[in-house]
Order: sequence, then structure tokens, then C-alpha cells
Amino acid sequence: MVLPLVPPGRTAGEDGSPYSGQDANCGNTLLISLEELVKDGLLMKDELPDLVGLVSLVLPGWLEDAALFAAIDKSVDAFSWYEWPEPLKNRHLGALEDIYQKQNDFIEIFMAQQFLFQRQWQRIRTYAQKLGISIMGDMPIYVGYHSADVWANRKSFLLDKNGFPTFVSGVPPDAFSETGQLWNSPLYDWKAMEADGFTWWVKRIKRALDLYDEFRIDHFRGLAGFWAVPSAFGGGSDNPHLPHNHELDQVVYTGTHDNDTVLKYLPAAKETDISWALITAALSSVARTSMVTIQDILGLDSSARMNTPATQKGNWKWRIPSSVGFDSLSPEASKLKELLAMYNRL
Repeated sequence: MVLPLVPPGRTAGEDGSPYSGQDANCGNTLLISLEELVKDGLLMKDELPDLVGLVSLVLPGWLEDAALFAAIDKSVDAFSWYEWPEPLKNRHLGALEDIYQKQNDFIEIFMAQQFLFQRQWQRIRTYAQKLGISIMGDMPIYVGYHSADVWANRKSFLLDKNGFPTFVSGVPPDAFSETGQLWNSPLYDWKAMEADGFTWWVKRIKRALDLYDEFRIDHFRGLAGFWAVPSAFGGGSDNPHLPHNHELDQVVYTGTHDNDTVLKYLPAAKETDISWALITAALSSVARTSMVTIQDILGLDSSARMNTPATQKGNWKWRIPSSVGFDSLSPEASKLKELLAMYNRL
């Protein structure tokens, strides 16, 4: 049995989990063998040839969406596709054609890599079949929000009119967790899927059968019944804690010295950079003053907590690690500057 073969997504604290990949159908190109490329005459010493010429096949429909998504993700500095410019976020034809032209080399190479992955994997599967070995695969029931699957198939997921999840995945307390688990993956809109004959699932299962002899669906119980957790804040749109309901003369913050870090409250979150999602929400508030903690900017866990109220030991000891030099924080500084500019806080 093998783990999911999908390309790993940008997942907070998981170092490339195959259970929240960037696309449900693409193969992980990190698995491509360089030795096999040499045998194929595609790699000589340290030089790679132009792979564009390999893409002359009839490609599966999902691959173009995957390639476009990866190209936009590469060219737009944002936390998820929800933050992309509106024409790209909403897949305006002109904007997609512009990306296709500007990122044509990247897109062609992306497709070529998938071609190489598929060819090498097919050789492995054929060899296993000759030995009488069946390959069993693993398919995560959910997909990550920041994925080509959700971006290109919004009607198949429970999203609001702006594309943000209305509910996310999770489970109540059980033997594995006393507090339950928040997976934070968007949920499927099963009624909408049924209306179009479950096209997305049919394509996904056909792709799985193209890779494996048999496969299991991870957490397949969700096909019959699932838990839906309200996304962001509880209650309706009039919740006073929602950023758009704040008042000008208020102060909004992700936490204080008495709070644990964001990752403490959402330890099993599957979405990318959950700390930054909360930072974005705070900065987008209509409140005049917004504050964020350095611990959340750095995406640190409970070990970075400053103080636990009503305790007298183990507090006030946290310092910015000596291994974290301010010169190395240019990505974080860039993110903050972009958000401050976006929400007119510069």
C-alpha cells in the first residue's frame, strides 16, 4: 500500500502532507527518478533538456486547471486563491489567457513533469503486475482549500458567494483527541454534485484507478455522514466579532501576552498558514487599530506562549529565538507590508 501520490500542498506545520495536496489528481514530481531520465535520454550529467516537446499528447481535462493554478500560485504572492486578484480568483477567461501566455514555459514544463511522472509510475505498476503484486492506494476524502480542485470547481463545494468556505471538516472528541479535530478542509456540496452526476468524483475515481489496482478512501465514513464545523466565527453575519462589524474606535488583535498562540487552538488545521489567516482577518477589520503578535507572525506553537494567567511558574521566559535573525524574516515582512497596504494601514 502506498500513501497518496499527489503533490504536497503548503500546509501549516505538516511539512508537505500528502493528505492536503495542491491537486487531487496530479502526481508528486518529487518521485520522478533522475536515473530513469538518464535512461530515457532526457538528462545528461547536470543538464536538463527542453521538456516542452514532450507535451504532444491528449492530456486529461484536470491537468490544464492544475497547471494554470500552479502558474498563478507562482506569480501571485498570496496566502490562498481567495486572495488572488478578482479576475484570476473568479476565472475570467481573459485573465486566464493572459496567465497562459505569460507563464507558458512554466505551464508546459508542469505538464511535461506530469507526463514523466505518469510514464515512470506506469512502469512500476506494470513491473509489479508481472510479479503478481497489486498496488493499493490511499485517497483522502477531502481536498485542501488552496487547491486547483476547489478553485476550478467552486460549485461542488460549500462556499459562500465570495468563494470562502461556509463549513469546514473536522470530528468531535474521540480516542485520538479530547478536544476533537479541526481539519479545516472545505466540505462538498453533495446536492450540487448530484445535480451534475457527480462528475468531479467520477473523474477522481477514474484517475485513482489509473494509478492503483485498488484503493481505499481515507475517512470514507464522510461519504455517508460527516461533521460540519462553521468556518471562521460562529453565528450569523451579525456576529459582533466579525471584522466587518467592528467599530472605528475599537482595537482588534490576534491575541495578547495572556493568550496561547493561534496554532494551539487549531493544531490540526489543514489549511495553509492558519496564523496568517487570522492576521489577515484582524488587519481587514474596520477598527482603526489592529495588533498582531510576533509569535503568530512566526507561526509558532504553544512553546512560544508568554504567560498563562493564574500560574506563577514558567511564565515570561519566551524570547525571539536567536536562530531567527530579522534579516531572515523578509518573507514575513513582505506579507505584512502587502496586507498593510491592502487594508490601508501603511
